[in-house]
Formats: sequence, structure tokens, C-alpha cells
Amino acid sequence: MSMYKVVPYEAARIYSIVVLPKSVPLNNRKFSRCAIVHRESTSNKAPSYTNLRGGFTNPLNREGEDSLKLRFFDQTKHMAYEIKHFYQDFIGNKEVQESQRKVHDLQHKLNILIDKRSSCEFEVIEIKKQLAELNSSQQTVSREDAQYIELLKQEFKLHSEKQRLDSLIEVMNYEHQLMLMQLTHAFNDVHLKERQEANNIRLVKLFLTTIVAVLGF
Repeated sequence: MSMYKVVPYEAARIYSIVVLPKSVPLNNRKFSRCAIVHRESTSNKAPSYTNLRGGFTNPLNREGEDSLKLRFFDQTKHMAYEIKHFYQDFIGNKEVQESQRKVHDLQHKLNILIDKRSSCEFEVIEIKKQLAELNSSQQTVSREDAQYIELLKQEFKLHSEKQRLDSLIEVMNYEHQLMLMQLTHAFNDVHLKERQEANNIRLVKLFLTTIVAVLGF
């Protein structure tokens, strides 16, 4: 202690570092031991997805499982669609649908044609009524009167319009007959393909029944 009073501060610090015994290893051992104990305690308290209740798992692993499930579902759905399309092609369902679509289109066109023809026939009836009124008016007017000439002009226009509508109705009647023939042919084609489809379905059922019977034995 007397030496610390005589020697200056810097010399005393150097002297204490060089000469005095060091207690650092003991402190290091204590510190390392405390660090190990602390690490073990914190590791035991750290959250672990495997130790959680309710079967919780790591979110990354769960996302991977979800993506695999979605991929498997998509593949299964695609395979089911392929099997469905193959079955429809095999039994001829697409051909039946096309024939039915053709029938529906012809029926729609036929309905439009019938509506047009009906409207033209209604116009012809109205023109006939106007012609009858003109004829009655002409009987009350003398031929030298100017109104008589005007009535003749109106009669000529109505006759021209009636002839145009009659020609149009005649064309529509011919088109109606052709469309009925096409529709009859389309109906026959639908019935034929429906019978073929039914025969193919029976063949498929017979084939599957035979396979099940063979596998059963």
C-alpha cells in the first residue's frame, strides 16, 4: 500500500497490470457459465412450432403443403375434364350437341321468317281495306272532278304496294318450305345421332360390366 502512495498513477497502473495476480480467468469462467445457463434457459423458453398446442406447424411448411394440395387438386380436376371429354367424344355426345344446335338455329330463323311473313300479310290486309274505301269514295265522285283523279293516284299506289307485298310473301313462302325441309332433315339427323349415342353408352356399360366381372373372379 505504501508503494501506491509513492509511485505516480501511471506507474502504479502498469505495476498492477504486470505484477499483481490476475483474477480474469475465474471471472471468465463464471461469465461463460452464466452465459451457458442463460442460453439454455432462453432456448427452453423460445417459441417452437413443434411444441405449440393444436398441432401448429411452421408457416413456411404449411404454405408448402397448401401449394401441394392446390397443385394436386388442379391436376385431378384437369384429369377429370380430360376423362369427361374423352367419354363424350367416344359416345358421340358432341355430334349430338352440334345437331341439336343446328336444329335450334333453324327454328330461330324459321320463327323470324314467319314473323316477317305475318307482318307482310297484315299490311296486305290493310291495303285491301284502303282499296275498298277508295272504291266506295270513287262511286260518290264524278270522273270530271279533280278529286276523282287524286283517288285514282292513291289506288294506283296501293295496288303497287300490294303487288310488292304479294311478291315478297310468295318468296317467303318458298323460303319457308325450304327451311321446313332443312329442319326435317336436321331432326332426323338428331334422332339418328341420339340412337348412335345410346348404342355407344350401352357398349360402354357392357364393357365396364365385363371388366368388373373379370376382376371379381
